[in-house]
Amino acid sequence: MFSLWVDADSCPVEIRKLLIRFSNRLEIPLYYVANRMIPHEGAKYFKMIITSNDEGSADDYIVENASPEDLVITRDIPLAARLISKGLTSLNDRGDIFTEENIGEKLALRNLNLNLFMQGLKAESHTQLGKKEMNRFANALDRLIQKKLKEIKTDF
Repeated sequence: MFSLWVDADSCPVEIRKLLIRFSNRLEIPLYYVANRMIPHEGAKYFKMIITSNDEGSADDYIVENASPEDLVITRDIPLAARLISKGLTSLNDRGDIFTEENIGEKLALRNLNLNLFMQGLKAESHTQLGKKEMNRFANALDRLIQKKLKEIKTDF
């Protein structure tokens, strides 16, 4: 069986609640990894993993402990690149699936925007997480989960 891993420090509350519903309904293990306790009311197949406050400790834990059959939810593009190099599937909280084909472009764009922000040339932007974004994430997650479940059935 596969598990859902969440880089939970920056994961929006609405996405975390949705992940708990998916996990409970399909009986899929759900791991939140963060450097602090993250609320997880109602989660049945759940484990909270609290890492140190060292920068990147949650990312390192996920990379070291998630298996190639698992799914990882993260906003962190450098973490997604590390996961891809290990053969893991990851998606962000907007439903974008990170792949070998798109991770280079996403990293370059992230680095450019970070440079512009650090030079004061661009304001930090956060897009609103509305119904459309929630549906897009839920649909992408459902497609990936169904694909994983089919892979499990064909292994027997």
